[in-house]
Amino acid sequence: MLSGASSRALTRAVIARRPSQSVAVVRNKNLSTAASEPKMHKAKGNWSNLIKSKRNIDHDDAHTVFHGPFNPATVWAICIGVVGGGIGAMEYGTYHQQKKQGFYK
Repeated sequence: MLSGASSRALTRAVIARRPSQSVAVVRNKNLSTAASEPKMHKAKGNWSNLIKSKRNIDHDDAHTVFHGPFNPATVWAICIGVVGGGIGAMEYGTYHQQKKQGFYK
């Protein structure tokens, strides 16, 4: 274990060393103006190479969201169910608050 005098000396040495380390870190930072320059787009001038390297689109990839055909009755049932469920949730929430606060008895 360190004695009181050597402990104080060590503490002073550590405290004295910290500002010089901070200055060294600041001094080593890159202060070039490259960060303030506008960034170049890497694709500019390379469009022909990008198009050549793009894979061919299959028939299945032409449809970006859904791959139909769907049964119209099923689609309508799902849409009505979602909208009806949303309206029903809001109606029940309103009913619950009104009953809880004593407006509906």
